Amino acid sequence: VKQGTIYTYKLIVKDYFGASAEAITVLNVAPISLIAPQQLTISVVSEGVFLKWEQTRQPVKSIRVYAYEAGQKATRISELKSTDTNYIDKSVLKGKTYNYYVTYVDMSGIETAPGLGRSIKIK
Repeated sequence: VKQGTIYTYKLIVKDYFGASAEAITVLNVAPISLIAPQQLTISVVSEGVFLKWEQTRQPVKSIRVYAYEAGQKATRISELKSTDTNYIDKSVLKGKTYNYYVTYVDMSGIETAPGLGRSIKIK
């Protein structure tokens, strides 16, 4: 059974004398709406910017990390395992301000809306 799919089942029953009855059942499997990480924390470490979030109990296929500078389009900088709870962005430059957010990808490949974003200035 796949989330977001409608299944139709048709059952025909015949009795001993040949009489039949028919039943049709429709099963609509609603997709599960994931909630992106809301407890994102970021800090500057010697290697770059350290991002941390809580592990989810939701059925997640992967985790995506996005970064962008003010006025720029967000770019996916990493796709992580569903069990990961942190990431270090080693591509940052001094004097710049970076914005980050994290999303989850469900088992069907559908990505959540962005989680709570954070920004940090690299000194």
